[in-house]
Amino acid sequence: MNEEITVQNKLFGKTFFWMFLGLLGSGIIAWYTYASGLFIDIIVGDYFNILLVLELVVVFAFSLLFKKMPPIVVGILYFVYSMINGVTLSVIFVAFELSSIIYLFGISALLINLFILKNDTFELILDWLILALFFGVTIYDINKIKLLQEEPSIDNDKIHIYCAMQLYLDFINIFLRILSIFGKRRN
Repeated sequence: MNEEITVQNKLFGKTFFWMFLGLLGSGIIAWYTYASGLFIDIIVGDYFNILLVLELVVVFAFSLLFKKMPPIVVGILYFVYSMINGVTLSVIFVAFELSSIIYLFGISALLINLFILKNDTFELILDWLILALFFGVTIYDINKIKLLQEEPSIDNDKIHIYCAMQLYLDFINIFLRILSIFGKRRN
């Protein structure tokens, strides 16, 4: 039993480390894309929709081909996705104050509730529903990590990357909902 807990702790450690690396990469890319003004070229050049489609393609390829790909390819796809996502997330710096983004990013990581700021009632209800949904999905994904480690058809060298991708997606969605609910918008 103790050995099983040790193996599980290693898997969780690797998973959260990969998730952290993906989030860090996304954050750096998002800030650079915003600070350099590159986001303007992306929006004006109508590349934003292309990036969104590319994100979806990478996620679907990652999800559908995960078991067949070697661990290095799984890792590369994970980082490609997180970098593309960083570019698309750069627009939050236009809509929200930097202090609000940083603060609520931390709150998302800790999952702490805050007081509600002015927001349209329908959007607020929708944001809370989506937030609740992603909290549920996150709990499901964390439990799935335990089950995946026992599945013999998956290479143990890439389970943590797959799980990191799932938790990364959950975290980003939770962060965006919390930012939408509590974020201090720019004028």
